[in-house]
Amino acid sequence: MSFVTGTQTELLYMLPAAVTNNTFTTQRVISAPNTMPRAVIPAGFFTYSDGLLVNAQGTVANAATAATFANVLAWDPAPGTIGSSIASFPALAPTASTTCVWELEAWIFQYAAGGAGLTLQCNGKWRQSVVATATFGTANTEAMFRTQLTGLNSEAQAAIELWSTCSASNAGATITVEAFSVLGLN
Repeated sequence: MSFVTGTQTELLYMLPAAVTNNTFTTQRVISAPNTMPRAVIPAGFFTYSDGLLVNAQGTVANAATAATFANVLAWDPAPGTIGSSIASFPALAPTASTTCVWELEAWIFQYAAGGAGLTLQCNGKWRQSVVATATFGTANTEAMFRTQLTGLNSEAQAAIELWSTCSASNAGATITVEAFSVLGLN
């Protein structure tokens, strides 16, 4: 049972509103700006729960100027400060004047517990359309990932955040996170 609500599966975090990111070229959190609550996993969570499910969806678009987006899912000891990379995903480079869809699914399970010796096994998928209309992706691609994070501190809180770096800073190159949720599993 979960120690937060006593249920088998619980919603730990849900993005309160869609977030559109543009005009940036340095790596930054795109799953929630500083003005929104972040997806924080409480200290001691893995004492009573065995895993997490992270799901995110959104869109990426280019205006006339081409740009690519390099994305990373990370386990961050401090929200807004990148920590351990769970997975890096194929660069998103939508054709000019199109909107492409993407989706992330990550399963994160505890392999070894205890203080600063927490080990997490992370497996999942990143799906994206290469050519798209506003609602339907064509020529979809999928990348699977498998990562093991070791030496994490289970007695301290951590954030799960989606980061991105854009190759061109302009208002027409946008990556939008429409949904970002974290569920606790037992």
